[in-house]
Formats: sequence, C-alpha cells, structure tokens
Amino acid sequence: MEFLRVRGRDLLTATETDLLEYRHWRTQRQDDPIERSTWEKESAAINGVYGWLVDRHYLRSRPWRLNGRRDTLRNGVSRDMKVRHMTLDQYLYFRDVGLGGQTPEATLDVSFRGWSPHRNRAGAELALLTGMRLQEWSTVLLPELGIGAAKPGERVEFRLAACAKFGRPRTVGVPAGALSMISTYLALERREVISTAQRTLKDRRDELFVVDDVDGYRDRLSGVLDGRRVTRSIAAMPPQLRRMAVLDTAGGLEPLAVFVGAGGRMLLPFSWDKVRWGAWRRMQAHAANGAAPMLPRACWRFHDLRHSYAQRHADAGTPVDVLRELMDHKSVQTTMGQRPFR
Repeated sequence: MEFLRVRGRDLLTATETDLLEYRHWRTQRQDDPIERSTWEKESAAINGVYGWLVDRHYLRSRPWRLNGRRDTLRNGVSRDMKVRHMTLDQYLYFRDVGLGGQTPEATLDVSFRGWSPHRNRAGAELALLTGMRLQEWSTVLLPELGIGAAKPGERVEFRLAACAKFGRPRTVGVPAGALSMISTYLALERREVISTAQRTLKDRRDELFVVDDVDGYRDRLSGVLDGRRVTRSIAAMPPQLRRMAVLDTAGGLEPLAVFVGAGGRMLLPFSWDKVRWGAWRRMQAHAANGAAPMLPRACWRFHDLRHSYAQRHADAGTPVDVLRELMDHKSVQTTMGQRPFR
C-alpha cells in the first residue's frame, strides 16, 4: 500500500505496470531483495486480495494479465541475486564522496548541494559496522542506542524483534565508531531539523504516540496513543509505530527515531532509495574524471554494506556458525553464500 501511495495509486486504481514495478522493486531494487520462493508466496497473497475485490464487485477484473498458465505477476523474477562486497576504498568513496559531499581528495566540495550528509554517512556507518538490514538500522530509536546514557567510547547492545526479518529476535551490538558518527549527526543536523518541524509535529500530535516515560532498563515506552494510555516494549514496536513515537519535552515534541527527514518523521525505505541514487550519480560524475576507485556496473545498495560486514568477519576468521548468528540467517548455507569461506 505504501508503494502504491507514493505512486499516487491504491489497490483499486493500481495498474499492471504498478504491480510489475512493485515486483521489480521487491525482487531486485530494494536493499534486501526477496528470493523467488518468497515472491511466489507474496504474489499468491496479492492474487488472493484481488480475487476478493473482484468477487465483491469492487473491481471487474484483476489489473494484470492471466493467460492460461501464464501469470504476468508471478513470472519474470530474476534468479541471479548477486552478492556484492565493498572494499575499504569503495566504501569510503561511497560514504564520504557520494553520501557526504566531499571531494575524492577528502576536502570540502563547496559545490555540493545535498541534504543531511551527516545523517546519510551515519546511516551507512551503522549498516556496515552492525550488518543490520535496511529495515533494522533505519528504524532504530534513540533509547536503543543509549543516546544520552551511554558513555563515549562504549559499545551498545539492544534487542531486535519486530523490525527484524520474519520477526526473529536477536541482540545487536553497535560499536563506538558508529555511535560517534551518529552523535555528530545529532549535534550538527538533526537538532535543526527537529526545531523546524515543531509546528508540523504539534499539528499532528493527536496522530502520534506521545511518550512521557522512557524506561531504558526494561526496554519500555509509556505514553498516549489513540487517546489511550499505553505501554509498549521497544523491541516489539513495528516500523509504523516507531515512526509515530515522539517524546513530550519542555522544548516540544522530540521524535524518537534516530534518522529523520523533513517534518521530523522517520525516513521511509523509498527515501533511503533516493539517497543512494543521489550518491551514485555523484560518484559516477567524479569517476568520469578518473578520481574514483572501481565502481560496479549497477548502483550500490545499502544491503551491500551487510555483505561487506560478513566479508570483514570472514576475513578476520570468525567461525561460520558464529557469523550465521550475527547475520541472522536461518541456515549456514545462506551464510556461506555471503562470502567464500576458507
């Protein structure tokens, strides 16, 4: 529904092109592409929804072609999901030049007109140093990182559950290096964004989860949601609820999401998609002048940082069964596919 909303559509107005573009995004373009078997299940669910809409006369027919055994929504899924890793030079070029707006010589580029370079660099650093998926690191909340409580130079751990793939719970460790870059972003960019967004947040107060008590020790938030006082486990909060969570402070409403955009709201995956494509165009422009490490043929994905995390651990000699747990894979075979182990 969110994919269709961004395209100005909904279930009743979606066309075959819209649904095929959704399939292409899910199986190839998003940062954590799903496998063919997963898409087969998802397309069956979509087919079931549209079958219901046709049966109840909301639609005359499904918006895609069904010719005998040929189902255009199910066919055409790429079987070749390439696993790519970044070298250190490639990563620094992506982080600092593409996302951060620096020159390849690591100096200030006065012509850079990008927005929130510190936020984007901090997000990439968090993805690389933790191996988290896009939906995991992009939906992190301030209390989970111990912002305001952790001591400088300390590693922080927090529980993942609702935002993890298939909701599988695990513990994630965030190194001090990633926390340091996030702290820089909080001090230099985020504060101004939140200040500018106060009027919008105030107008939408009734739509938000307004928190007035953060119990970091028990991993709980308490506040008002839909006119009722509730308490929620942070790890059990899905992305949609996390986007709504704000802390009621003397200075106004403070979004609890670490990474925010205009309006003070948590960025959606499509926004991060725009960020990486903007970085890619910038990297290509510098590469045309011969001032870049080797670039792949296709745009880097944030999920490539997850593969790079696996490679780094494999090179350091991390046992494959330990890495399987760190990567949150169901089987060792999946982990082996991330990196050729010796």
